[in-house]
Amino acid sequence: MSTIYFIRHGQASAADADYDRLSEMGLRQSRLLGEYLQARGARFDAAVCGTLERQKATAQGVLACLTDAPPPDELQVDPGFDESWTMSLIGRLLPGLVKEDPSLAEDFRLIRTDNRAFKRVFQAAMLRWMSGDLTDPDLETYPEFVGRVEGATRRLMTPGDENIIVFTSGGPISTVMRWALGLAFDVALGLNWRLRNCSVSIFRSNPARINLLSYNSVAHLEAAGDPSLITYR
Repeated sequence: MSTIYFIRHGQASAADADYDRLSEMGLRQSRLLGEYLQARGARFDAAVCGTLERQKATAQGVLACLTDAPPPDELQVDPGFDESWTMSLIGRLLPGLVKEDPSLAEDFRLIRTDNRAFKRVFQAAMLRWMSGDLTDPDLETYPEFVGRVEGATRRLMTPGDENIIVFTSGGPISTVMRWALGLAFDVALGLNWRLRNCSVSIFRSNPARINLLSYNSVAHLEAAGDPSLITYR
């Protein structure tokens, strides 16, 4: 059976117009994870990430610290592990959501600087998206998103005894959790919100099924003794 380590990207630049890059904190989180894995003799036969810059940068920071893993220039890129286009989805669904709850308009204005405002808008939009209320042909539907994440994961579910590390985002990781545990989609949304930056979730798999071993660990950050390292966006 293969062991698949899913790593959520380090802290991104939530307050900037270009969210898709790691902050200085995100870079530090990535290095700490790499050093932690190296100190524990971790071995990886393959390393995979999505196409997003925050995913790639996290992978580069971790792999640069490891001696028994593919070097950063051998990182495999699979768009199946990309996050959903959250801000596009929110923008598409927001007018209807605001009609039902006008307070979401003010939350949307504060979305980049206020975590509580972001959470309210994010949850409302994601629940609507997951329910199937999306007719824009230019945006990915929830079933399409689930299908591509599961497809990318299945490509890693080999019969051999391999260790694979995947650098991705909260949406794909919570989707794999939902699949492995048979959870309802709204439960998966709650899991997504709780995933910490640069956290580690581990699964064991064969070609037929995937099982959860551990979820959302940040032992590598806790060991550093700096509470500010624990972040969510």
